[in-house]
Amino acid sequence: MVQAHLQVVVKAEHIPGYRNGPADAISRNNLSSFFAQVPGAARTPTQVPREAVRLLCVTRLDWLPPTWGRQLVSCLRQDWWSQPEGPTMAPGTMKSYLAAVRFMQISRGLGDPVIGTMPRVEYILKGAKRLKPGVKRQRLPITPPVLRQLRERWNASTDKRDAKMLWAASCLCFFGFLRSGEVVALGVSRHDRDCHLCYEDIQVDNRSAPSMIRVRIKASKTDPFRQGVTIVVGTTSSELCPVTAVLSYMLARGSGAGPLFTWRDGRFLTRESFVAAVRRALEEARLVARNYSRRQKKVPNSVP
Repeated sequence: MVQAHLQVVVKAEHIPGYRNGPADAISRNNLSSFFAQVPGAARTPTQVPREAVRLLCVTRLDWLPPTWGRQLVSCLRQDWWSQPEGPTMAPGTMKSYLAAVRFMQISRGLGDPVIGTMPRVEYILKGAKRLKPGVKRQRLPITPPVLRQLRERWNASTDKRDAKMLWAASCLCFFGFLRSGEVVALGVSRHDRDCHLCYEDIQVDNRSAPSMIRVRIKASKTDPFRQGVTIVVGTTSSELCPVTAVLSYMLARGSGAGPLFTWRDGRFLTRESFVAAVRRALEEARLVARNYSRRQKKVPNSVP
């Protein structure tokens, strides 16, 4: 709506979460992690210009010229529907943006624009839906047989100590219903003990005959205020045992404070390197890695 009035075009590009560490850190008020990733960032916030503050505080402002409907249609056609292969934005997203336009218009007391009564807008949305029906790509789950193939690939092609690390991280994600970002660092340049998993965050009930481990998750996507939670992961009666995998790796790692999952050369395991290792193993097992979700690794139906 503002673009139509000022006759400007603002475009946005989606950045996957696993590549958007600084924004994710600052949205959670994790300044230490943010400055570690962006050391050149200003230490004090930039003041918003007074003119912009006054503009935002205006409650009765006619943002739209009388011809705003025609300009909205032009914006839809030019920005969302001008590519040879069809619309670059999903029809559902278009409708959400139009709903936001309508909400802003109503909230400013300017009346309901009733976008649904504009034939040209309706035709554009129908055409976009026909050209881009929004087929959802199916992602395959990591299942126990796939886990076994990952372990075989890592044992055959990876340093034995690093293979134990990857296997332990995979089992912990799988049996703990955890996202990969809750177990490994999110690609930052410095390990943050206040949110990343450390050696001391793993507690075992009995060293001689362990039946479970307690894992302290200090930060997660669903815990933006970092209240933390402790989960319990028990043993199993098969070779796919998270307790055995984690304790075997910890024995190879050695005791000592610091990141729980580290490579032999001392680098801590990041989500990016973890995902890459899983994808390589999938390809070596003659599985199509792109068919598996790279966002998470959690039961029952998604992995990194």
